[in-house]
Amino acid sequence: MSQMQKRENEKQMLPAIPPRVDVFENEAELLLVADLPGVAKDAVEVKFDDGELSIFARRSQVDNGTLLRRETEARNYERLFALPDGIDVDKVVAELEAGVLKVHLPKAPQKRARKIEVRGA
Repeated sequence: MSQMQKRENEKQMLPAIPPRVDVFENEAELLLVADLPGVAKDAVEVKFDDGELSIFARRSQVDNGTLLRRETEARNYERLFALPDGIDVDKVVAELEAGVLKVHLPKAPQKRARKIEVRGA
């Protein structure tokens, strides 16, 4: 079974919940910060296509011995975002650290705000 087929099966087995996300904007980029607790880097899929950013992640059950109490569960996270024109798609970067996914969406140079100098007469 291919990796893609495996992910499609996982998506169907567990309902997906939207992760909590903060979105920031500065002069150079949009920054999306998503909470994905318990998710490993290889279980995250980030895609940008036709102005839409999609995030899919899977948190698997971990068995570390005899289970005495369980308060976590395997789960899928999924979220879609419609993004404005002007994202430099070739420079999009995603990083996962300590259960926090950061997706850097750089603005294309022509879409960045710039200060216009006002000259005196």
